[in-house]
Amino acid sequence: ETMGASFAYHAAALYSKVAHEASAYGIQVIPYVSPGYDDRKMRGAARPEIPRADGAQYLKAWQQMQRLLRCQHGAGGEPAIAMLNSFNEWHEGTQAEPSVEFGDTFLDLTAAFKEGSMAEPSEYG
Repeated sequence: ETMGASFAYHAAALYSKVAHEASAYGIQVIPYVSPGYDDRKMRGAARPEIPRADGAQYLKAWQQMQRLLRCQHGAGGEPAIAMLNSFNEWHEGTQAEPSVEFGDTFLDLTAAFKEGSMAEPSEYG
């Protein structure tokens, strides 16, 4: 089963709900992005995956994150924080560190987000 855009939508909706409820208690919820997810080699072919789609999944996740971070910063005045999940969890297919398969693509995308110059994924791979 592929989760892709549906996962991103439901994750954003859940984050918004949790962040809203947490803010009533002064708690900051830190959202995360991931370049994809695929642990089928480890846990079996029936497991769901979030395909990387040549960086498009990561780009979409960061774009969604930008909206969430603007709301987070505007609401409480605290600096916006995001978490990259994960840098090197190869067994779950979420690694963002350089690899033979993807090169520096996900580091380049992360740097572009930080610099505010995010472009389409084809410009990185």
